[in-house]
Amino acid sequence: MIDTSNYQFLNKNLSLPEGHDSEFKQVFDGIQNKNWNMLRKYFMACYCIEQIDELKISKDIGKDLRSWEKTGSYKKSKEKQKEEDYTKFNISSILSAFSFAISLMFVKAVIMQNFVVSFAVDAIIGCVCFIILMRNYPIRYRVYKLYMEENQFLKLDVSSAIFCFLMKILLPAFIDISMIVLIANYFITVRKKFKNVLKNC
Repeated sequence: MIDTSNYQFLNKNLSLPEGHDSEFKQVFDGIQNKNWNMLRKYFMACYCIEQIDELKISKDIGKDLRSWEKTGSYKKSKEKQKEEDYTKFNISSILSAFSFAISLMFVKAVIMQNFVVSFAVDAIIGCVCFIILMRNYPIRYRVYKLYMEENQFLKLDVSSAIFCFLMKILLPAFIDISMIVLIANYFITVRKKFKNVLKNC
């Protein structure tokens, strides 16, 4: 089995089709040696994984990669991958925002000792939401890190989280703007910035 951890442009949890280890190693080594940015390597790797049964691999893998990149099937594969990544980014962003908001409510409840139902019930809900956050935010981060070299989105996320936490603690319980901030952050990062990134790549 090929060790995908040697290739930064691949998802480390990726499961490759069986029976093509030598072909994948040849292709991935060729992509690795290309003077391309990470995103371009990623799109080519996704295409090769998808089309491995159809590809004719020669000894000059560099020439093969240049040839494949000009085909219509590669362009379709690239657009399909962009759509899949947008869906993944969108869903993980929504789940991250809501789970963070509910986790924040539990933190405030503990500090104020004012629980919605009881400590046990609120703690279970808070822990479940925290687990959802820990599972989904890394997905969000990996996707936009792949498409964006700078940490612009991360800075927005951290700023929003700190602001929400401070407002949650300082403002009275009946004034809650944390969800407004998180929803605004969602629309800025997902619906506006990330969509523009996808259009231009």
